Amino acid sequence: MEVYVPTNATIGFGYITIITYEGDEGLTPQIFIGGTDPIVDQALVFFNFDGKNSWWGDIGAVENLASLSLDGNYFRINGGPYAGWKGLFWRNGGNDFPGSIIGTNVSQYSLRFDVNVIDAVSDPKGVIAIRLKGSEGDFWYNWAPWKTAAFKTTGWITVTIPISDFADGTKHITDLSKIDSDFGMAWNNSDGSNLNICIDNVRFNKN
Repeated sequence: MEVYVPTNATIGFGYITIITYEGDEGLTPQIFIGGTDPIVDQALVFFNFDGKNSWWGDIGAVENLASLSLDGNYFRINGGPYAGWKGLFWRNGGNDFPGSIIGTNVSQYSLRFDVNVIDAVSDPKGVIAIRLKGSEGDFWYNWAPWKTAAFKTTGWITVTIPISDFADGTKHITDLSKIDSDFGMAWNNSDGSNLNICIDNVRFNKN
């Protein structure tokens, strides 16, 4: 059965309702609905691995396999087991960070990145820790969709995180222009998991 998914469908796990000609209804088994969102503003991209690259990291590397590429180079972690803290990709000093474009208009924007989880991750502790650090604070968001069940994607999807979800204790970001120190991603808290994940196009997007 071939199904066309609307472009505005919510990304994540869900069901498709099937209605017969006679009007009987039923649900499919749970499926994952994915896909990537377009990059609206290149000026708001701060890691694309096609020039806006990492300065340092502990695991993973830039790769460009035609069978996996979304739009050129991407960052891939493929190995393990990785325990504790392992940096993926980082820069600092506000280098090529578009915070000054957004400034205090943080409620109008979200962080987005494209990801392809090739092999299912099942790790109740491990997280991809996303850090935005500057003079206003040290703000974090932990992305871990495998916390409740094994998680993989069927190709690339776009993850959207409201800037208001980043926290430094009880403090939240009010001015992105003050993120002028470390920014990037790491694998953290795991007791030891294998990872086979691709990441690309880390960016902000207007809501």
